[in-house]
Amino acid sequence: MAHSANVQSIDDLEALRAALVTFGDEAGGALAELEQQINRFLEWLAHDRVQYWRAQIRRASEAVGEARTNYDRKRIMTVGGERPACREEKELLMRAQRRHRLCEEKLEAVRRWIRACEQEVIESQGRINQLADHLAGDLPGAVATLDRMLAALADYAGRSQLSSTSRSRTQLNEGEAAGDGEKSSSGSGADADARV
Repeated sequence: MAHSANVQSIDDLEALRAALVTFGDEAGGALAELEQQINRFLEWLAHDRVQYWRAQIRRASEAVGEARTNYDRKRIMTVGGERPACREEKELLMRAQRRHRLCEEKLEAVRRWIRACEQEVIESQGRINQLADHLAGDLPGAVATLDRMLAALADYAGRSQLSSTSRSRTQLNEGEAAGDGEKSSSGSGADADARV
């Protein structure tokens, strides 16, 4: 069954083709940028944050050791036969221990986030790859199809223009021929009148 196209504007099809090409370029650039941002984030999380919290744990361990030494030193001291209360040193030790626990919790949280983010990236990579495949395969195919359609329409429009131009010329030539025939018949009649 033959299908006919009701094309109202070749310019609109050309605009659609241009929009598809622009979309392909911009979407491809966006996917590349997205991949770079994901990689930068995972790198930051896996290296920068892990190193940061490991360094914080070392510092907190040193602070705990120093606070414990100060607390123990103060506890064994006697002033006037009495042992001091050591409240301040005990508070500093407890604060250092809390900071050490917090740093360990943060490092463990970073490790959990690394695993969760890597899992999310794996899951989303399938959808990203589908879009990339469409951009690499389907979109160029659609643009090529539009190119063929536009070429066929331009060829058809050229033929239509040519046939309408040749129809106009034929009608003009027929009109001139008819006018010449009238002139020659009227001229023949005048000659005949002149001869009589």
